[in-house]
Amino acid sequence: MSTVPEIKHWPVGDLVRSIVVPIISFILFFVWIYVLVESPLPKILIFPSISIVIVLFYFFSGYVFAGILLCFISIVAVLAQFITPYELSRMLFIVQAVVLWSIFLCIDRYRIFGKNQFDHSAEEIEELESKIAFMENSAMETRHACDDFKQRISNYQLLGRMIEKFGVSLNKEKIIALVVEMAEKIIRRGEWTVIQGVQKDIFARWIKDHGIPLVIANIAYDSRFYVQQSVGASLVALPLNVDGHYWGILKGTAEEADVFSENDVRLLSLLGGIASQMLSNSRLYQISLDLAITDELTGLFVQSYFKERLHGEILRSKNSLFSLSAAIIDVDNFKTFNDTYGHAGGDVVLRHIAVLIRERLRETDFVCRYGGEEFAVIMVQTCRDDAIAIIEKVRHAVEIEQFFLPMEGFKPEFVNITVSAGVAVLSDAINGAEDLIGAADAALYRAKANGRNRVEIYE
Repeated sequence: MSTVPEIKHWPVGDLVRSIVVPIISFILFFVWIYVLVESPLPKILIFPSISIVIVLFYFFSGYVFAGILLCFISIVAVLAQFITPYELSRMLFIVQAVVLWSIFLCIDRYRIFGKNQFDHSAEEIEELESKIAFMENSAMETRHACDDFKQRISNYQLLGRMIEKFGVSLNKEKIIALVVEMAEKIIRRGEWTVIQGVQKDIFARWIKDHGIPLVIANIAYDSRFYVQQSVGASLVALPLNVDGHYWGILKGTAEEADVFSENDVRLLSLLGGIASQMLSNSRLYQISLDLAITDELTGLFVQSYFKERLHGEILRSKNSLFSLSAAIIDVDNFKTFNDTYGHAGGDVVLRHIAVLIRERLRETDFVCRYGGEEFAVIMVQTCRDDAIAIIEKVRHAVEIEQFFLPMEGFKPEFVNITVSAGVAVLSDAINGAEDLIGAADAALYRAKANGRNRVEIYE
């Protein structure tokens, strides 16, 4: 199949300069020759008129065509030497031809000079444009750097505010919620969660085993993990350590691939370090709270926390109109026991009795070590008869129990222990915490006076 040749479209200006002007110029040239030969006017006057055509030809069609035309005129000047009878005229023809060449060369020199100036200016303009482009790129990079710097400042300010918020809260749940909130604000991409422990999360398991952050561009193409359900396309996670040990992870996921970068990991590492410290502080705070309200020997709550709890239960009982009972349990003849078996033996008995009491009480009941060999119990929604039955079960369990005393240097010994208890019920006459404790204590005193190893109710 033959191809159609491409038709070249010439601009009108180029067409005029390349074809029309040369044709007109050469027509004028031949007209000039005819006039030069046939005109009765002196030829020496007609000859210079061709300079107008040369100049116009030069500026319209260029120096090549003008030079060719000037060569023809020079030939005419040379031929005029043979057809002109006057010596002066022949010399004038030569002089005029030289003048025309001088004019042509001057004009061409200025053309070359102008071209060089133009080229030099073009080079300077190009260099300036290059410098402007370089400065624009530098300005753009500076703007990007400023934006990045502003973003970093904003992130660090967020971290500072987060530290301030952490400072007013030692609650673990609040700290976790704050960590998630800060991750969303700092990274501004993805969905964020905090996972304590492993919780069947394969990424948490991997981080616990390796102890380093994890960045995945596309989970579907990561051979380390096989995920059945959708967890997003990209993921970032880093460990949270408490007291140097793995505690959990901070994890972010996104539906798109290649969402998270190494810069995100650096920011999250700062956040994770602060969060780890705050979680460690929360843990120490909780331990201190436990130590403050828990008896070291028996593991039961202490008297101060018991009284605080009793005030709250009395308010709830009055508002809900439910019964509330309290009891005080005391180990019989405990001073004599300590004198016989020593304080170490006494500690064994107290720990054992604490276990027996906890095992016989209900989940809703509250027990504490009230002091020395005394224990106190709060029984919510419990009437008089039910309270007596519960405490009687405790008394009976202690009575039938054999307490094993490992004696250092002697043969281990089993002993029997009994307890006495006083019970009181919240009523119109007994309507405060101090009154309720005092009534139970009075009932306990009566149980001791009536022979011990018994439960008495305050009447």
